[in-house]
Amino acid sequence: MIDCLMLGQTNVGKTLLSLQLSKHAGNTSLFVMQQLPTGEIRERFFVNTNEAIKTLVSDHRSTTLGLQTMGASVGTLLSSRLLLRDSTGLSSQAVEDNMVRLGMARTLEALVKTDIVLLVVDGSRLQAGCILDEVDEWALRFAMMRKIRRAVVVNKLDLPGVKRMSDGLKKHWRQEQIFTTSALQEKGLGPVLQFLQRKEE
Repeated sequence: MIDCLMLGQTNVGKTLLSLQLSKHAGNTSLFVMQQLPTGEIRERFFVNTNEAIKTLVSDHRSTTLGLQTMGASVGTLLSSRLLLRDSTGLSSQAVEDNMVRLGMARTLEALVKTDIVLLVVDGSRLQAGCILDEVDEWALRFAMMRKIRRAVVVNKLDLPGVKRMSDGLKKHWRQEQIFTTSALQEKGLGPVLQFLQRKEE
């Protein structure tokens, strides 16, 4: 079993990307376990991914509280079964909502234990010079320091300028694996799944 944490700031598309990856891995029905910041566990079953997307993804700015774990088979062997953990978005700003703070704490706990990190960034919000936001760079360097298998996913390719910003980020972080996706339009997911399938060298 492989544990993959979807890490990143709020509203970068982590939930939709998680669901689309599960869908493109060949999963039809979907079982989602939600661990709330309070520690409460909720289990939900969806007959298909589209139903899960309608329920779990909002058109408005939203915050995933706690961890949402969903399974995805990325190979024929049991060892190739993947647990995608969607997480509460991190922030470098002060957060007043206590539940959100608890959710962030759960995210950091999961970061220490995970096998793989997918750092998801909103390509339309990359800073001038294609520089990662402070909290994203911290997360990436933490994964590097802990030698956690990792990749950066520049999401929202469907928005203007994101491809150019992603190319610039690849030049800035040459040593890192960087993918460009549009979770909304289901583009660029194949290379991410191939990365998740690869055995660690």
